[in-house]
Amino acid sequence: IIKGNTVGNVSQILLSTADIPMANYAGVMLGDVPKYDPVLGSDKVTSAKFQALLAFIQGLSSRNGDTFGYIYIPNSKIDYPMVHCANNDFYLKHAFDGHPSDVGAIFVDFRNNKNIENNQNVVIYGHNMLNGSMFCDATKFLEKDFFMNPENKIEITTFDGLYTFEVFSAYATSQYDN
Repeated sequence: IIKGNTVGNVSQILLSTADIPMANYAGVMLGDVPKYDPVLGSDKVTSAKFQALLAFIQGLSSRNGDTFGYIYIPNSKIDYPMVHCANNDFYLKHAFDGHPSDVGAIFVDFRNNKNIENNQNVVIYGHNMLNGSMFCDATKFLEKDFFMNPENKIEITTFDGLYTFEVFSAYATSQYDN
């Protein structure tokens, strides 16, 4: 969960203990979708960088009209497209390409507006996989060295912009916690 009073802040990442083991994950969700290649090395986001990333997510959108954007966290395996549809059930059991899959996809809560700036909170779902994929690396924010590393910000690219979120609080919880 990315939560904050203003765009650019993250007040909590809720981590589920509902791990789903999955063999041969590679290719299940993305198939032949190319991996995100962020242009690193500068704190300033250039319009050229955004245009390159925008072209990338537009390509994803041509494969799936539910594409919301892309999430990337440096020094982690979190490097995935995000989808958004009219409910929170479909992508729990369907891959990015819409095919049935117990792995699901990374998806944004149906109540969120597709423009991040029109939301007080943005809720992002993804399974915490035992094989290290999906949101498994979100648990790294519970490690002091990872949490304190200023490079480890959440980068989300949407059709409206490139957003960087600084994590200032992280804790483990169960899927039943309020």
